Amino acid sequence: MPKVCPTSLPPVLDCVLDCVLDCVLDCVLSPNGRLESPLYMHRVIPMIYGRIDGVPSKPTPPPFGLPDAKPANPAEHLRDVFYKYGMDDRDIVALSGAHTLGRAFKDRSGAVDDGYDGGSAYTKAGCPFLKNSKTTGGRPWTRTWLQFDNSYFTDMPLRDKECIAFPTDQVLMTDAKYKPHFEEFAMSQSAFFTQYALSHKKLSELGSKFGETFTV
Repeated sequence: MPKVCPTSLPPVLDCVLDCVLDCVLDCVLSPNGRLESPLYMHRVIPMIYGRIDGVPSKPTPPPFGLPDAKPANPAEHLRDVFYKYGMDDRDIVALSGAHTLGRAFKDRSGAVDDGYDGGSAYTKAGCPFLKNSKTTGGRPWTRTWLQFDNSYFTDMPLRDKECIAFPTDQVLMTDAKYKPHFEEFAMSQSAFFTQYALSHKKLSELGSKFGETFTV
């Protein structure tokens, strides 16, 4: 799938952000450094690059940005954060599946007790799950946290004590509106990939203004 780029380049900073976004996207789609992910090979996220806007004139009222890990009402908190952006329950569940990758750190979010010197059985120094990562510690949502797949949905019901599942994760398995999507993505990695691509693009381009574009 070709990338979409602006015909007239915006300020340098926007170009730099484009490059960062593309690198992040490539890392997400090929977390092992090999072009083997189904999402990467088919390049199913046709991102638009080169936003020409800056600070919005009408900022969105809070809560905004990332949702809290441990809110009083997880289901409604997620909706409060995402609905105002035109997202629906299916988007929320699909985007939560990005937790298939990565770890939470005490030193960063403070939402877990594991820092760089600690970690779970899947993140401690010397464990095979680190693969080529030079950063130890933290607590992952999945056992294979360097591989992008649907394990967030298949692993969470197992309640592995070496993994983390915040209230905003766990509610996806029980809320009447989230649950059907959660179960679908657990059963079908293809369905998850398809929806994740749509939701990722929607979120990444949210509120952005782009110049005239062409494909390269």
